[in-house]
Amino acid sequence: MLHTILLSLLPMFFVLALGFYAGKRQRVDNVHIESLNSLLMRFALPCSLFLTTANASLGMLQQQLSLFVVLVLSMLLLFGFSYGLERLLWRQNPPLAAVQACTVALPNYAAVGIPLLATVISPTESLAVAVAIIAGSVIISPLTLFFLQSKPATGAGAERWAVLATLLNILRNPVVLAPLAGTLLAILQWPLPDYLRAAFSLMGVAVGGIALFVTGLLVSAQPFRLDRHILLGALLKNVLHPALVYGLALLLALPREVTQAVVLLAAIPSGFFGILFGVNQRLPYTLSGATLLCSTVLGIPTLVLTIALLPAL
Repeated sequence: MLHTILLSLLPMFFVLALGFYAGKRQRVDNVHIESLNSLLMRFALPCSLFLTTANASLGMLQQQLSLFVVLVLSMLLLFGFSYGLERLLWRQNPPLAAVQACTVALPNYAAVGIPLLATVISPTESLAVAVAIIAGSVIISPLTLFFLQSKPATGAGAERWAVLATLLNILRNPVVLAPLAGTLLAILQWPLPDYLRAAFSLMGVAVGGIALFVTGLLVSAQPFRLDRHILLGALLKNVLHPALVYGLALLLALPREVTQAVVLLAAIPSGFFGILFGVNQRLPYTLSGATLLCSTVLGIPTLVLTIALLPAL
């Protein structure tokens, strides 16, 4: 068990630490990260999502349907609960509340999921991670973007056009469009030619390292800060989310292997999508950045505990 924990967590936190060191020592700019953000969100991650979904068979996608449903339900519940707390308890405006809710509800699937599940459960679990990323990309990411891009409109007609324009902007986002396109190819059973598969793979293989490094950079830019607001967000992500997923898995009587995979995915600390969406909109991300830092540090004991408890699930 100790070997499994070290093998799954040490590489992840090593790359995080490299990003943190590079940012703290100013080897890499940890404030103006637009270029790295664009590399990850507009190129590397979409290539990875497209390739993984396009290579999946229809049967494989159907087998992951229950995992998709549980993750979507849990993330929507957590997003709604966190958004409500931000608006009612902490009096945040809608865009900032949405960034924080996305940080709380959406784990760092892109950076942590594949190496974690491959080591702890099975090397063949990459599709489960892809399904998790798709769940976040086509549900939570568009929901966050909707709150960020919506603007007050005057009149019913203007409001309808504003909603339509927002939805079109969401669908044009590569993180949303790429997995939808790949899933469509898989449903239609149109195989990718080898040369296209190799082309997308060359870019997509960089996702894990870049995502972890960018996470470390973002964490290094945050001043150490801990209060009730930040700690609550980290506890919602690291403790409530896997507990909620486990309850849904029991309620739906999911197979043991699926339950273990979905609980481990939910135990992954906060991701950076909310912060990067906020950066694109020139929003302050002090709160969500501090929550990311706290969730990442808290992720060391909570992931160790989750991995230790998996055999008993």
